[in-house]
Amino acid sequence: MADKKFFLGLLVLTFMITGCASGVSRTQISPKGKFECSSNNPVGNIELTLTAEGKADLSENLKFNPDELKAHIQRALSASSLIDPSGNADLPTLLVEIKDIRVRSNFSAVMWGFMAGNDHIIGDIAIKDKEGTEVDRFEVSASYALGGFAGGQDSARMSWLYETFSQEIIKELTNGNAMLNQAVVSNVKIEELKQGDVVLVEFRDGNEREIEVAYVGRGSFNGGFRSSSGAVSSRTFGENDIEKITILRRAK
Repeated sequence: MADKKFFLGLLVLTFMITGCASGVSRTQISPKGKFECSSNNPVGNIELTLTAEGKADLSENLKFNPDELKAHIQRALSASSLIDPSGNADLPTLLVEIKDIRVRSNFSAVMWGFMAGNDHIIGDIAIKDKEGTEVDRFEVSASYALGGFAGGQDSARMSWLYETFSQEIIKELTNGNAMLNQAVVSNVKIEELKQGDVVLVEFRDGNEREIEVAYVGRGSFNGGFRSSSGAVSSRTFGENDIEKITILRRAK
């Protein structure tokens, strides 16, 4: 009996550790090599489409929003100066082809967590030059299997998937060298924050946490953060608890 309990506990722990995952895979690399995106070599536009398989999945997973995913990718590229703000048609185009989608029902995610399977987005990323010739292609995947009242909510799950999928694109396009948090400003006051800022807060008790600002009040602000388990929570932080605030990324 003890061995069975140990095995079950180990199985649960394994699922918890692997509850969130993401990555990039390539079947081959173009003879011209990988496309390297930078502020000096940005893309001009983003196009997001669904393959026939993706469209079939979408009909059964209506919580997935292609426009929201595209907006997350746009913000990630803009934050790292990897896309031309004018949409220059002479620059390469980033094409996102979503081919596999799964989103658990809110009830299943909250009540059953990883036992209900995972939520995931899988898509091919292609770079095409101004003539439409494909110069690079790779696959990006992001999956989320956590649950519970906090981690199983639709907003928490979809936000994680969109954000993680976008970050994997950025990392691959820049070989991991992108400065995702370019607008770093240290020792800012609460009054200087604005909605959408991503900040690193160092607390007086010695802990620190990365937080996305949702609302700024007098002497305090409310924000969302991801715990070590991957669950997304929000709370209000007062100036008496805070030692230092560093802005990692300014809201656009």
